[in-house]
Amino acid sequence: GLNKQPVKRLRRSWEKVQLEKFEQLEQYTNVSKNFANYRLILKSAVEDAEKNTWTVDKIVIPFTSIVVRDVYFIKTHSKDYTIEGGINLKKYYSMAKFISEDFVQCKQSKCSFERNDVIINYITTSPMFNENSLMLASFECEPPATSNEKEKLTMLQTTVNTATSKSGI
Repeated sequence: GLNKQPVKRLRRSWEKVQLEKFEQLEQYTNVSKNFANYRLILKSAVEDAEKNTWTVDKIVIPFTSIVVRDVYFIKTHSKDYTIEGGINLKKYYSMAKFISEDFVQCKQSKCSFERNDVIINYITTSPMFNENSLMLASFECEPPATSNEKEKLTMLQTTVNTATSKSGI
């Protein structure tokens, strides 16, 4: 999400970011070779957490979209039934293995952070934004700086106003 246009354009915000850490994060989540860097780092983190019996400072949080992507790949690229007509249990075992290894094991860690119900409530009740909504929110954070951005804002506002009048709101 940090590479999406509504976020990338926030110049004042980016001035506050330690770019070395962002570049390191980009390396970790590089898509090449099916996220090979991420998978290697995750494997190492899980091994370290297991070695230390998932102590407080060994929290591992998997990148959910990669796990979902892997499970989806298995689901769509494996047959539901074997040649003999039976259920392809290997397919479902593989899907369950991804989910259990990446989530259930990580849940064993003892989190050192206190539960904050206000934050949890905000995350679970906040609306989902589409691309146009994200861009409008971006312009609310930092006004348009270029003529292209001003045109984009005008177009978005027109689109939102048109959609609002059609829905009768």
